[in-house]
Amino acid sequence: MSEIRPGALRLVSITPGDRSPAETLALAQAGLAGGVTAILLRERSCSPSALRALACDLAALCQATGALLLISNDVALARHCGAHGVHLGHGGPTVAQARQQAPELIVGRSAHWPMGDDDRAADFVTLSPVASTPRSLPRPLLTAAQLSAAVADPALGPIVALGGLDVQTIGQLEQGIAGVAVIRALADAADPGAAARQLLQAFLDRPGLHSGETS
Repeated sequence: MSEIRPGALRLVSITPGDRSPAETLALAQAGLAGGVTAILLRERSCSPSALRALACDLAALCQATGALLLISNDVALARHCGAHGVHLGHGGPTVAQARQQAPELIVGRSAHWPMGDDDRAADFVTLSPVASTPRSLPRPLLTAAQLSAAVADPALGPIVALGGLDVQTIGQLEQGIAGVAVIRALADAADPGAAARQLLQAFLDRPGLHSGETS
């Protein structure tokens, strides 16, 4: 597996899936300039050829900026474009299957409460929903106790909070969280670069920040 560099999951930008590849690339470029540390390519409506081209363009951007590139569910595409890892969710392979196909890749997983064995097998998880979001499947919001329990689970890798996050909700997150993942907070921003700077600063400014969150 590839190593997850310290701080590499602090601000993960998930592509919104509702615009052209050129617009998605421009959004990623602005976010990276503002401090995004990882891009998660999750596009369900792109044609296979357009998705491959976008993945390769994003790989070049991430290589130039030192950010991670993660591909949703598609191990073959991650290997084709030279991404750092895959992020598994509904309809994707298991962690073991992804590692068998590409042992060199970081393997993340989309997790919900309660945590399962495959979540604990992953190199990191995105844990949601932290706050309400109108576009996701209806699920009970995570409680502070559940977030704390996940952070305290020694079998889990770094935890990235996801779901309805903004500057205010990020500032209230459990201290052991390794990072935050956002979609609309960047995709709907008038200035995605400025929004990225504000989100990252909100994460770094939480009281009691300690070295355990740099993984």
